[in-house]
Amino acid sequence: RPLTPPDQPAVVLCYAAADAAYGQALAVQLRSAGLAVWSVADLKPGDSHVWSVQRQLDFATAVIVLMSPHSQESEDVTRMILEAMHHQRPFFPILLEGQRNYLLAHTWYVDARDGRLLREDEVGLLRDLDAASRNGASPDAMSAVIPAPTLRPAVEAVRMPAAVSLGRLDSYLAECNFAYADLQTTAIVLEAAGRLDEGWLSTRHVQRIPARVLARVDGVWADHTHGRQGWRAQAARCAVRSNRHAEFLALSVACGWRSSRDALVPRSYQELTQMAGPGPRSAYYPTLRNPQNEPFSHWYDEWTSTVLAVHLRMGSGR
Repeated sequence: RPLTPPDQPAVVLCYAAADAAYGQALAVQLRSAGLAVWSVADLKPGDSHVWSVQRQLDFATAVIVLMSPHSQESEDVTRMILEAMHHQRPFFPILLEGQRNYLLAHTWYVDARDGRLLREDEVGLLRDLDAASRNGASPDAMSAVIPAPTLRPAVEAVRMPAAVSLGRLDSYLAECNFAYADLQTTAIVLEAAGRLDEGWLSTRHVQRIPARVLARVDGVWADHTHGRQGWRAQAARCAVRSNRHAEFLALSVACGWRSSRDALVPRSYQELTQMAGPGPRSAYYPTLRNPQNEPFSHWYDEWTSTVLAVHLRMGSGR
């Protein structure tokens, strides 16, 4: 069933059932402030749950995620985050309890652990995000609206057990949901390197990742795609021998992320996944692209550094 735009795009509110009381109070506050708000509480009898949620997320003007131990463990909330990330919707996380969501570690957030609702300036920021989205702001333009991540967050991101992260990767690939699997892979790699807060890594940071972690991730990709996807499939097309940009140019052409060395790569993550085509084409994934970085000027350099670092680490075998 094709996803058609809703009658009125809205700020989408994502929360686990245990956080529903706060979520409903927040919805009342934001609607009183003149913002259109949607959550699963607005589903009507007979609505297709999955289709309706995807429709709202794909066209959301902003996505509020209530972060708590309940939402961290919720598969539904995790999928909502990945769906919104895939379509590069602006996030507005609110920490209610515990630690920050690992998928949103490189994103500015509101600390509401005292149970408060949003302050006037925070509602104003949400209005700015909503207006920029409705006006079709480009990723570059959104950088003027989306706050930069805090350099030293007061609250750490959750450390996900490897078994849980790999289990989610396995399930997304079993569904042939390559975008979710790609985003999950990036999170696994960054977490293993202790770089979730920064959202990228270098050849120095990648040495912290045990070789067996990368091998297991690559193995899951290969197993589900008959060897057509994964870092080994990419290396068979173009081996990386240094962290020079020329190496990334050659690899990105070989993987299909750009049509030639002189061509630009897609500016948004959604465009990048669309280029994979039906199937998708061999050696396209994982891209290791982090949509959380894309509103900011250094996203391309950070992506290049991450990809080259992982390929060099895989090639070293140590």
